[in-house]
Amino acid sequence: MQLEQLDIAKWLNRLTDYTHATSIKSVPPLVNKYACFKRKSVKSELRKSERLANHLNKSVDEILEFRKNSGLERKCKLPFIHMESQKQTDTGKKNKFRLFIAQELFDSPVDEVFDCYGLSKAATVPCF
Repeated sequence: MQLEQLDIAKWLNRLTDYTHATSIKSVPPLVNKYACFKRKSVKSELRKSERLANHLNKSVDEILEFRKNSGLERKCKLPFIHMESQKQTDTGKKNKFRLFIAQELFDSPVDEVFDCYGLSKAATVPCF
């Protein structure tokens, strides 16, 4: 009943191009696994290279080239959603960002709170 009152379609309205929501299903009596879906902070190659260039007193282009040639350049393979911040910057623009999502499986449930994206650092949902 509480899930129906939540009116999930309203909350996912901005994400309809990225998500597929089905009707609410009952949780089976025997659940063996629980999943925690958490936000994963992923820095871009440019941001990593800027920090390293500053630390080593080298140019960003030099660091980018080194990372590319040495095989250190890695792309995150986690699923993500393109998001737009609800707050505006000083220039009136809204920040765009990728919200990366990691999944971790557990044998028992953990009761914690979820954030505004429906993710949590610790809370689990039944995996069936």
